[in-house]
Amino acid sequence: APIAWPAFDAPFSRRRVSLPTYAFDRATYRAAASTREEATTGVASGLAGARIDVPGPALHRAVEVGLAAHPHLSEHEVHGRVVLPGSFYVAVLLAIAAEMFGASRDVTLRELTFARPLVVSEKTTLHVVLTPAGEEAFELRMCSAKGGAWHDHASGFISSSRHAAPRARSLAELRATKREVAVAELFDRFAAMHVVMGPGWRWIDQALR
Repeated sequence: APIAWPAFDAPFSRRRVSLPTYAFDRATYRAAASTREEATTGVASGLAGARIDVPGPALHRAVEVGLAAHPHLSEHEVHGRVVLPGSFYVAVLLAIAAEMFGASRDVTLRELTFARPLVVSEKTTLHVVLTPAGEEAFELRMCSAKGGAWHDHASGFISSSRHAAPRARSLAELRATKREVAVAELFDRFAAMHVVMGPGWRWIDQALR
């Protein structure tokens, strides 16, 4: 039945009141395009990606990879083609682990093997499948789909430990047992192998061998 609003507040007196004014900065708060796309496709541009629900115990993440989402990748070329660097795979795994285990937990990567390079020519979805392999341990598979087929790019194992990580060797200890290599020489060696790194990737200021 329709509500008779005038009768609802008839017993009460009404009067106008002045409200305080605010210095609005007129900022716009709208969802970014990637967020809207994630809602419709299940793919996120963040390193941890979007979770995809699949039957069974495996965990499935989808990470958007492309020059629009990650323009710095254009400076990493192998034989003249933009190739996803190994550090990107590691960064994705660490971002996913931080969500699963907590950012303060130690993470161990074992037997991380790169089977096939991922050439970044257009927007691609990197799928990360984590299959339980013990308590807080997973076997990992990182792959992409193209031409109706799946292509494996990396595999290995990832786990979390509540125990403190073993002490890392200090820089002084490494310098005592290693020989310093000129950084320019290091990048020259990469170039000789047709691995070209632009300014955004030349963050190494000291190398030891």
